[in-house]
Formats: sequence, structure tokens, C-alpha cells
Amino acid sequence: MRRDVTLLLCAGVDQATWAALQGHGIQVIPNAIGDPGAVFSTWRNGRLNPPPVWPDDPVGLGAARGFGTGRRRRFRGGRG
Repeated sequence: MRRDVTLLLCAGVDQATWAALQGHGIQVIPNAIGDPGAVFSTWRNGRLNPPPVWPDDPVGLGAARGFGTGRRRRFRGGRG
């Protein structure tokens, strides 16, 4: 069964997912936080719009986006 999705209202999405969805023609409105009925109503009333480009700091976290330093530990097998 195919569903044609043209809009995603979400509380959070990373840049790669946002770009992929945009590339498939899906309008993404991030940071839509709250009661789902209220968020949908706000969107239908035209008061919730998608950002034209990826926001530099969507939730005000500054450099604290993501977890860790970007380095991964290599699995070496065994215990420990």
C-alpha cells in the first residue's frame, strides 16, 4: 500500500534526514512541539511554517549538538 506524504510535522529531525525528506518533496516543519492536535491546528491556521534552509542552531544548543566528540571506539572483541 502506497501513501503519498507531503508534510512532516515533527519535534526534531537531524540535518541529513531533513535534507533527504526535502529531496523527496516532503515539506518538513521541525520544532513543532506540543499537543499534536494543537500543533496541527496551528499549522492549518498558517502560523507554523517550514524554515527555508536548515537552521544553524534549531534548538539553541550551540556547539553541543550531537553526542561525544565524533570519535568512535573500535570494537576489539573479547570482554571489557
